Amino acid sequence: MDRTTLNSGQVNLLLAAIVLAGMVSTRPVLSGLAVGLTTGIKLTPALSGIYFLATRRWAAACWSAAAFAVTVAVAWVVSPNQSALYWFHLLGQTDRIGPVGSAINQSLRAALSRTVGYDVGSGPIWLVAVAVAAVLLFFALRAAVRAQDTLAGVVAVQFFTLLVSPISWSHHWVWVVPALLWLVYGRAAGGRLVTVTAVVWLVTVFSFVISFLLVLQSSIWVISRPWYASLLGWAYPACGLLTLVAIGFALRQQVVTPVEESQVSAEATAS
Repeated sequence: MDRTTLNSGQVNLLLAAIVLAGMVSTRPVLSGLAVGLTTGIKLTPALSGIYFLATRRWAAACWSAAAFAVTVAVAWVVSPNQSALYWFHLLGQTDRIGPVGSAINQSLRAALSRTVGYDVGSGPIWLVAVAVAAVLLFFALRAAVRAQDTLAGVVAVQFFTLLVSPISWSHHWVWVVPALLWLVYGRAAGGRLVTVTAVVWLVTVFSFVISFLLVLQSSIWVISRPWYASLLGWAYPACGLLTLVAIGFALRQQVVTPVEESQVSAEATAS
C-alpha cells in the first residue's frame, strides 16, 4: 500500500497527512484550508466535510468549501478549456482513470462488479451497498463524536470515502495506517472486535493479496473471474466495512460526560 504509493510516485501519503492534520486541528481556517486545497488536487477529500458537519464545525466546513472554490477558479483562469472538459465531460467517466474491475481497484463498486461479473455502475446493487456503508458510517461516526474520539471519526469518514468512490486503488488506502494506530493504541484497544479487526488488517496488508490477484487476473479489463479471485478481491472493502462496525460497537458505551469534558478542558487550560 505505502510501498505502492512510493513506487508509483503518488501523492496519497502527502494528501492524507495534510487532511489528517487539518481535520484534527481546532482552528477552523487551517482545517478548512487543508481539506479544501487537497480537494482541489484530488476530489475525494471533499467527503471529509462530513466530519465537520457531524461535529458542528460550521466554520471549518465553510472554509473548506471556499478554499476548494478558489482552486477551481484558479484552474479555470489558467486553463479554461481543460477545466471545462473535465467538469462537463470527464468527471463521471471512470474508465478514463482505469478499469473498474481490476484487482487493484478496491472500492465497493469494484468488488461488487467482480462478484457479479459486470460493472454494476450506479445501478441498484451499488446503491444498496452505498446505503449500507452510509448506515455503518452514521453508526461509527455518531459513536466517535459522542465519545469525542477524533481519530476514530476521521478514520470512519475516510474509509467511507474509499468505499463509495468508484475508483479506490490499493495505494489509496493509506488511511489504514492511522486506522491501525487507533485499533492498536486507541481508546478501545484490547477489545475483542477491535483486536480481530487489527489482526485482519495486518494479515490483509502483509499478505500482499492485491499483488497476487494482479498476477492472477487474465487482464485488467476483464471483470468476471473465478469465485476465489472474486472473494479475495473483497480484501480492502471487507476490512473497511469491518472497521466501521468495530468503531461503532467499541465506542457506543464510551460517552464523555459533561463533568469529564470540563475536566479535560481545565487540564488543557492549565497545561
